[in-house]
Amino acid sequence: MAFLNDGTIHLGYNDQPWTFTNSNSDVYTFKADPIRRKLGSFKDECIRAAKEIGEAYKDKPIYVLYSGGIDSEVVFHSFRLAGVPAIAVCIQFEDNLNIHELKYAFQYFERHKVPPSQIKIIPFNERDWLQSAACKEIANNVQTVELGYTHLFQIALDHLSDGVVITGHEEPLVWAEDDPETGKRKWSFYCHERHYSIHKFFMKYERPGVPSFFQWSTELLNSFMHNDYWIALFNNQYAPGIWITEQLKYGFFGNQFNLAHRKKYTSFERLVAEILDADNAWGESLPIKWTRSQSVEIFEWFDRCNVRTIW
Repeated sequence: MAFLNDGTIHLGYNDQPWTFTNSNSDVYTFKADPIRRKLGSFKDECIRAAKEIGEAYKDKPIYVLYSGGIDSEVVFHSFRLAGVPAIAVCIQFEDNLNIHELKYAFQYFERHKVPPSQIKIIPFNERDWLQSAACKEIANNVQTVELGYTHLFQIALDHLSDGVVITGHEEPLVWAEDDPETGKRKWSFYCHERHYSIHKFFMKYERPGVPSFFQWSTELLNSFMHNDYWIALFNNQYAPGIWITEQLKYGFFGNQFNLAHRKKYTSFERLVAEILDADNAWGESLPIKWTRSQSVEIFEWFDRCNVRTIW
């Protein structure tokens, strides 16, 4: 089976790790083992994970899917800091639909003097893909209602079959819910099923890979969630308009890795209406709805994972 993480993160259904769903009554589950050692900084844990992945796959090329967004940039940068050879795979949509993000990727390559041998540019027609039978076949095989990123699976099959594919999808996400009775905020860690389809791809097609770099180990996952940025957030020291870690992530990543700041923008924003239409039509045709999530209150999470906290 594909090497999904170091064995300390478990995803699946009905408490059965690495399973597929067969019913709308199935419960999506996401669990992390207790941490095994003192946590390093997020940067240190990322570098350590890159080294562990490099050692695990030392006989294969390592391909990092690099959109130009901050998440995939952190992943690729971690491998460079770890001294582990990796190839950045950039997908170039037709009509320059993702030129905004690719601009940041190309700037990164120039700034860090990444040699051409470590860059792979793959052209792709996303509009044609969304309407194709192959798109629906893969979406069905990996059980996803979101078609917008299924091109990644086809590209992995067509262009990256000789190596190991690494993605930065499904970074930890914590957001606030206001209690209408007390007026206080409850901070919860949300684990969405939609990106579990990336894990399902590696399992279904028996390909080696790491479908979510930030879930490589329980230590890496917890190092993301336990830092000064989030401690202040979870103690409500930010303005009420700051209600999700996504809003602070860019500053946190930039602080940890000294990466260039960028305006939040995805290639899908120029295709969003087409993608939503395709998703809605696809979702209505499905007998099983793959849209579940699991949440856990953040303090309970830290207690479960045995993270020593100072609040």
